[in-house]
Amino acid sequence: MIRAYVINLDRSPERMLQMRDMLQQLDLPFQRISAVDGNALSPELIDEVTRLAPGQKSTTAGQVGCFLSHRLAWEQIAGGQDDYGLVLEDDVIFASNFKRVVTDHQLYKAGADIIRLEGWPERAWISANGRKVCDGYRAHRLSWDTYGTCGYLISRRCARKLVEAARHYSAPIDHMMFTTSGDVFKMADIEALVPAACFQHLFYHGYADGPMASTITLAITPAIKRAKGNFPTRVAREFARLADKLARLLRGERRKAVLLHPTGPLALAGDGKAEDAGRLLQ
Repeated sequence: MIRAYVINLDRSPERMLQMRDMLQQLDLPFQRISAVDGNALSPELIDEVTRLAPGQKSTTAGQVGCFLSHRLAWEQIAGGQDDYGLVLEDDVIFASNFKRVVTDHQLYKAGADIIRLEGWPERAWISANGRKVCDGYRAHRLSWDTYGTCGYLISRRCARKLVEAARHYSAPIDHMMFTTSGDVFKMADIEALVPAACFQHLFYHGYADGPMASTITLAITPAIKRAKGNFPTRVAREFARLADKLARLLRGERRKAVLLHPTGPLALAGDGKAEDAGRLLQ
């Protein structure tokens, strides 16, 4: 049986209450990971654990806390007995057949280090021919950047490797894991499940407020616009983009938006009560 490790801040008991109800409904065992609250980290500790990757100009305390929280989950999996562990953030939405796919032995047949279960609204590059799992799911090799870390499976072997090798924050955790420049991406064999078995609340509904508002940062930093450059630069950039796309197509890759499984989201039937929230944090 797969065990879930739910990353949850002490100041967000309502989220844990909902996660408990959903995981009990799915009949999946789980363990709460008391998340590292970036707001409580000292500047000295942030400096100590941060080694920014090239191109990363700055970070936030919340992003460092998120990285350290995922490391705590990896440590639990690395020290456990299960071949794989399920890492979940507490704002995840599950497909109604989530348990069926994560308990299907076919999903683990290739022995991937990390299996990404989460969808993303923008298209990602994946291998053209994925492995058949169940209910129309396929596991594809992830070959280019995608984002989000609300749901993934990680092998005990890989968790042990990451606990030793990924000791420092170099970029937001999803950049580290699921972009080609990321420290984790470079050392792990990663597959992506298509369609997705889960989705982050914000990107599934298009908004997140109240208890589901971001706990990493409440302020969205404007994206840095890339300089347009002169005409020869723009032409060269476009040719490079087209050449990269052609090379990927020739390698048998394709670009696809990974949406939630068509069975739709799990309909929450739990009756969790607010007075239970404090007990869940024990």
